[in-house]
Amino acid sequence: MHSAFPVRSEGHWLPELLSPKGDPFTDALWAARGILGSDNECSRFFKGAGLGALNAIAWAVYSGGNNAYAMFDPKIGIAMNIPDVVSFSNAPILLAGMYAAIAPNSVQINSSGAFGRSASFDKLPRFGGYSPGTLQSRVLQLLHEAGHLVITDVMFKTFVSAGNKKYAVYQLTHLLPLDGKPGQEGLSETNTDRVKKACGKEIDALKN
Repeated sequence: MHSAFPVRSEGHWLPELLSPKGDPFTDALWAARGILGSDNECSRFFKGAGLGALNAIAWAVYSGGNNAYAMFDPKIGIAMNIPDVVSFSNAPILLAGMYAAIAPNSVQINSSGAFGRSASFDKLPRFGGYSPGTLQSRVLQLLHEAGHLVITDVMFKTFVSAGNKKYAVYQLTHLLPLDGKPGQEGLSETNTDRVKKACGKEIDALKN
């Protein structure tokens, strides 16, 4: 877990970390909602669960307050802790031909990364070919994270505890495989490419 470093005051980002035009998270959130709220290749990629996933991210960020913002590795824009096994009561229900969304355990936006900043003493990485801090980059990052929260399949499993007690659990299959561990940079890039292939037309049409 990264140590939290408050960078918001009364709900606003500190001005030295961004341009004064607006909150980069909220701007990107509404742009992404606009894309997924329309009938296009991007919204079809998420099969009805994209908006639910975005709303789960939004709830985690807004309810987390300062704890939802931290400074860590600049190569990371957004860090989420996501379950891959859930109990019966938390297992999503998948309707025929549709996906479902789950909530993350936690979300942190990197105030020193390419989501909220466009300039730095250290070179910030491009994301999916987009310049750091641009609306296109932030929307692609949000849609990437939303893809981790979209569930395409749920499989029943039996978990046996150390005391030989059996529990019913459900293994989740994510639309985008989880990619936050060290050594998974290639998987993360593949996930980003999948989202950009489906959503690039709509993202390219956005204006900063």
